[in-house]
Amino acid sequence: MFERYSHNCKKALTLVEAMLGMALLGTLLVSILVAAGRINVQSRRVKKRVEAYRLADGLLTQWWSDKSNFPRNDSGDLKGHENWKWRTRSITDPAEQAINVDLVSLEIIDESQGVSLARIEIILPGVERQNEADSNDIN
Repeated sequence: MFERYSHNCKKALTLVEAMLGMALLGTLLVSILVAAGRINVQSRRVKKRVEAYRLADGLLTQWWSDKSNFPRNDSGDLKGHENWKWRTRSITDPAEQAINVDLVSLEIIDESQGVSLARIEIILPGVERQNEADSNDIN
């Protein structure tokens, strides 16, 4: 009679074992949900950055045709993107001034979050040097 009782206990789960199993499954589910949430946040961030670099490429293509009028210290809004702005800044470096080139930084900024989404630095002919080259082309 005791053999049967001990034999049946081995097959059944106790309440403690069932609760431990549920706790492990719950922990696994929470871990999966947290990881999925982080992946979604990173995916949105990457999509915004890719779009910002695409817009920067479009601006550079537009400005590249007339390098002497390339905006060196300017900013503006980006159409179709609320709170996104572009900004250019001249970066002063004595070595670059010695060879008469300008280093210009283009940034795409999301002002709603105060974050720079894209930044590209470009070396342009110095303004004076470009004007001299244009006058030599005329002669």
